[in-house]
Amino acid sequence: MNQNGRIGSKIYFSFEVRVLLMLIFMLALFSCGCFFILKAISFTKGDVVTYSESSDIHYEVCLKQNDHYEESCLNENMEYISDLTHNLYISFLYNVKVSTKISYQLGYHLSGIAKIYDANDPNKIYYKNEEKLLNSVDISDDSDTIAIDQSFVFDYARYNKLVQEYKNKYQLNASSEYELILYLEEENETRNIASITIPLGTMTYGVSKNTLSNMNKKVTLNHNEWNPSTVFYTIVSSVLIIFSLYFLYRITRLVLKVTTNKNKYQKRLSQILKEYDNCIVNSKDGYEYPKDKKIVDVDCFDELVDAKKVLQKPIIYSKINDVKSEFIVEDDNKIFRYVLKESNL
Repeated sequence: MNQNGRIGSKIYFSFEVRVLLMLIFMLALFSCGCFFILKAISFTKGDVVTYSESSDIHYEVCLKQNDHYEESCLNENMEYISDLTHNLYISFLYNVKVSTKISYQLGYHLSGIAKIYDANDPNKIYYKNEEKLLNSVDISDDSDTIAIDQSFVFDYARYNKLVQEYKNKYQLNASSEYELILYLEEENETRNIASITIPLGTMTYGVSKNTLSNMNKKVTLNHNEWNPSTVFYTIVSSVLIIFSLYFLYRITRLVLKVTTNKNKYQKRLSQILKEYDNCIVNSKDGYEYPKDKKIVDVDCFDELVDAKKVLQKPIIYSKINDVKSEFIVEDDNKIFRYVLKESNL
């Protein structure tokens, strides 16, 4: 038995409860939609990460066969005799440590620049030639580290001979050198990350290196690619927001319908209760329908009045909720019922 004294009857919700339930459901859908939108945006927005990068160069100077050195190759940071030098074994190293895992696609290549210039003024260039010693090498990974370890053999004897011939032919008071440069190919730029300069055309020479060290630098990484996760979150958020907007439309329609019809309902109810006051009995606790009687719904209150006159029975009034009422005339075998609802007005 429910609070209105009915057995097995349909549960009715008041207008306010219906609106509240729909509003809660709409807000839940909208909140979930916003959550998935943020998830989708998180795959496309820029992330600020901290990184440290460094480069280094190691080399050995390997000699021609001679009677002065037992070693075949000499270590770094020495002064070397040009006529005894055969070649240099050079290793370029580059390392990056990032604060979080990133997906990267980079490249690198090795170039060499031979240069002959005035011995008294380096800005006066007699000869300059740049060549690509190593074609672009692609590297990619999903990691918090980037590492390059590239070796190269520089034919010192060959380049030194070419420079000597050039200077002797034109009787130049010139200096010369060969610079090997490791370039990093990034998305928006190609930059020099390590270089080594080897003097040519002198009796003795020393090698100089130029490396980098950047610690705790910050960079913004932009993820502009649409991946399956981004597409999934975007679709889910769109569906949820569309459903939330649909429920907002339903709530708005219901509120407008009730607010525009409420006066009609109250006016009609008051009219019936006032006009037929002498033959209407108010059931405060609701009306309990007997199980053994048939319920006959009538289309208008006048038909219920006709049944009342024929059966000589009172009309029982029962308030269901704020927007619905029932009027009943009970006979021995039947129950005649008229339902007044705001939605029907």
